[in-house]
Amino acid sequence: MLLDAAADGDVDEVKQLLEDGADVNTTDDSGNTPLILGAISGSSEVVRVLLEAGTDINAQGEIEGTALRLAAPLGNATIVELLVVEGADTEIPDEDGITPLYAAVDAEELSVVKVLVEAADIEATVVNRGYTAVSYAAGFGNLETFDVLVARGADLKVMTLQGLGVLHLAALEPSNTPIMEVLLDKGMDINATTEEGQTAIDLSAWIGDKPNIEFLLSKGANPSLNGIPVCGCLDTNQGSVCPPENCQSKEDIDEIHDLLGIEDGIEHLIDAVAAGDEEAVVRLINDGANVEQTAAGGETPLILASTRGLEEIVTILLDAGADVNATDNIGLTPLWVASFFNHPAVVKLLIEADADIEAMANGGTSLHVAATAGGAEVIELLIGAGADPDVRTPRSQSTPIMFAAEGNHLEAVRALIDAGANVTIPTAEGLTALHMAATASGSEKIMNILLGEGIDVNARALEDTTPVIIAAYYGNRGAVLFLISKGADTQISTGGLFDVVCGCVAHIFDPRLRQCSAGACQTQDDIDEIEALLGGDAWRSPIPKPATAAIPALKLHPNAPFRTPPQRRQTPVSPCDWALCSDGGGGVLGGLQDGRLGALWTFSTTTG
Repeated sequence: MLLDAAADGDVDEVKQLLEDGADVNTTDDSGNTPLILGAISGSSEVVRVLLEAGTDINAQGEIEGTALRLAAPLGNATIVELLVVEGADTEIPDEDGITPLYAAVDAEELSVVKVLVEAADIEATVVNRGYTAVSYAAGFGNLETFDVLVARGADLKVMTLQGLGVLHLAALEPSNTPIMEVLLDKGMDINATTEEGQTAIDLSAWIGDKPNIEFLLSKGANPSLNGIPVCGCLDTNQGSVCPPENCQSKEDIDEIHDLLGIEDGIEHLIDAVAAGDEEAVVRLINDGANVEQTAAGGETPLILASTRGLEEIVTILLDAGADVNATDNIGLTPLWVASFFNHPAVVKLLIEADADIEAMANGGTSLHVAATAGGAEVIELLIGAGADPDVRTPRSQSTPIMFAAEGNHLEAVRALIDAGANVTIPTAEGLTALHMAATASGSEKIMNILLGEGIDVNARALEDTTPVIIAAYYGNRGAVLFLISKGADTQISTGGLFDVVCGCVAHIFDPRLRQCSAGACQTQDDIDEIEALLGGDAWRSPIPKPATAAIPALKLHPNAPFRTPPQRRQTPVSPCDWALCSDGGGGVLGGLQDGRLGALWTFSTTTG
């Protein structure tokens, strides 16, 4: 009763229930107290009454969030100030390391930020990645919030765990010159490099942002791109991840080349390959250029060309004697990157040049990453050249078909099965390809194929987790319905980590974790429907049912720093990129070994 009244913002009912002896610290199934629900509802009067009644101001409920943490992104500065004045701890993070201040910065709630900066530690890092509030404000291009943090004395020299400074993050946001100007006025080094040797102008060139580039050049930035391609945001395995107005045409790219002075004056082979300039590549090789020279991340020209799928340049480099098995700083080979970026013509050339098809890099072989990318033709080429269709990753013992199933890559799954892949092999934790497929929306065809190949619909992994449990955890209603139709036992209730319908909603704050299925878990009705399919009461829900206002999710800004930090190209870098992680970074749902990004770029939030 008290929970309902608080969630509804009904102050009179709250007062009456307290007078009648209601427990002010009662909790719902998710651990939310009346204070937490009252703060979410937006009723400052309910919050005030509950505080006067002696409620635990720092109680943690949904996603281990306190009332202050959950109120911060909702924009009600009155409630936030009331909680702070009454002694709420501003530094208690939620289960994903998110503090109230970060949540307010992310939501661009300026009035709340102004309250919190007076009480909170503005240098506290979040998400265990080394980012502070000012890092995020700069990366979002939120000038007003950024100015508030700077005025409060935020450390502008802070570096992320991946070695990116605030200026680097700002450079990844299009037309972010006001924030960059503040940073330069405060003494930031315009040519400071990341761990991989990238400067702010390199990163702005990668996203093809002319305003940022023009500004940085006017301030004296070194135009050398260190092997980074202009508009490299076009060259990812997910297609373009460029900002909406950038890199729309070849003319856009040529204009940036002109700005940087590299259109006709390429002097280094790495830069010629990065620019995709075949004539310059030939000219430089004929002039004696070293085909094994490396960029800052250790990439050779052949690795760069293979990443971009530049078939003609790959041929030229191989003919010139380039090492087909050269590795960059984290061990990635030309074949590995060509497989990941799904360039079958380049893969064929590299195989014909005796590339090592079994080379392990970043925790997986070329076949693993080809399956990740859904490259059926690449898979056929690799297996035709002798790759083991059941090769396992060293840490989680995942096979290629698990990656293909998890990515909902139907043709890749068929290619692997046609080549003799054993679909029943489990990971080290007992998860099967069916578990993986259950996380992906629209994967019913793949699940049907896997069941036809002999996977048990009730196969149990760690904590007796079955595929239908995984489907429910990721809010995949279609998979739940399909698996039930195939005989899945809905009465299995493990009480374990995955036994939460839409438990994935808590992942929004951590880029290492696989997110909910597309379009899933948007409302309480979505959750209730899946719970009803599974039998209701045996299942736990992560969202407080009495609440009338949903806990807001962080927005997924296309170039925001809670994505895996920018490097050169897109690649899986963590055992958790497509899946839930176990302690210590080992993959639970299969995948690639944790490791440094090296020279490869990623904005993906997508196994070790």
